[in-house]
Amino acid sequence: MVTRWMLKAAHPTHENTEGNMVTSYFLTFSFLLITIYIPNLLEEEQQSKEGEERETNEDKEEETELE
Repeated sequence: MVTRWMLKAAHPTHENTEGNMVTSYFLTFSFLLITIYIPNLLEEEQQSKEGEERETNEDKEEETELE
């Protein structure tokens, strides 16, 4: 559905070409943002949470070893 809007904006059938170009660039940027940037952010967040969990588990193990 989004690609159809992108194609319509990229290949205008009427005279409002500037508006169509802006729409095309906006939709392309939004599409790239959704498909590339946001999943990377979510993956980094998940990795940082896993790293924090490991650190807390290691700290707990060290405390039990000291006792």
